[in-house]
Amino acid sequence: MTEWKMEKNSLPVAGYAFDVSVVVLTYNGHMPKIRETLRSILAQKDVRWQLIVADDGSRENHFEEISAFLNAEGITGYLLLSAEKNQGTVRNALQAARRAEGEYIKLISPGDSLYGDDCLSSWLKAVRSVGAPWSFSDAIYYREENGKKTAVQAVARPVMTKPYLRNQTSRMRWNYAIVGDVAVGAAILCRTDCMRTYLERIEGKVIYAEDYIYKLMMFDGIVGTYYPRQTVLYECASGISSSPNDVWADRLDHDLTAVREIMISEQRPNDPLQLRMVQALKKTSQRRGWRGPFCRGEIRFVLIKKFFPRRTKCVDLTG
Repeated sequence: MTEWKMEKNSLPVAGYAFDVSVVVLTYNGHMPKIRETLRSILAQKDVRWQLIVADDGSRENHFEEISAFLNAEGITGYLLLSAEKNQGTVRNALQAARRAEGEYIKLISPGDSLYGDDCLSSWLKAVRSVGAPWSFSDAIYYREENGKKTAVQAVARPVMTKPYLRNQTSRMRWNYAIVGDVAVGAAILCRTDCMRTYLERIEGKVIYAEDYIYKLMMFDGIVGTYYPRQTVLYECASGISSSPNDVWADRLDHDLTAVREIMISEQRPNDPLQLRMVQALKKTSQRRGWRGPFCRGEIRFVLIKKFFPRRTKCVDLTG
């Protein structure tokens, strides 16, 4: 397995055409939301970014409108990638990752936006300074009604950040891969080569939940770093993971089962924590709802999430 042990470096790395490839993943998206997301990318300063729009076989991919908008803004060299038919988020992200020329890659969906014009430059500097292969940040949750955005307070993800602040690697890995205390997919930045490798590893098994690659990374000991700043405006109750639809719940459950099966089948005997993780996965695999055994730390996580959770910050979005 490839090891991503990076040198600490706060400067751009030679050999990459861009610092970061920002990939807008679309599927039957609405042009106003796509345009809003694009504006937040175009506003980024002090960073070399590449723009990729990857569409997953939409009825209407809006590529003509996207091109017209970007050309009017004087933007050239962007990539528009389209699948012939709907194939799922994992393969859509993978086709973009294979074309990305940035050292890092940032996935984002229409309706979500980068927050602040120094978002990427500041985040990249922090990630490079510690040599992290991937990083997650905080997000601002919002809802939109009648064209007006309103920030809402919600349980922040992950709920427990102290292990990251204290550099408790084993607890970080366990909480993310086994307990399920994960970050918001919209608020993650990853090394392009690392993302590409892990998307290829789950391709054909995990269909929609591309951010499950980070559970697999934590399982393997490829640990992400916490960047304690809001980097994205996240439209809650509109994405796949927040959809109340039973069909999507079943699809995500299938994907979770698939990534757990990958963990169990690809364990390394020289990683004692990974072996304990596999034992926990096997122990809880037959559980139905709340009936059955819990893994270490799971009850604590549920109690903290219910009674003492971190909360997202509300900001004024009227400006």
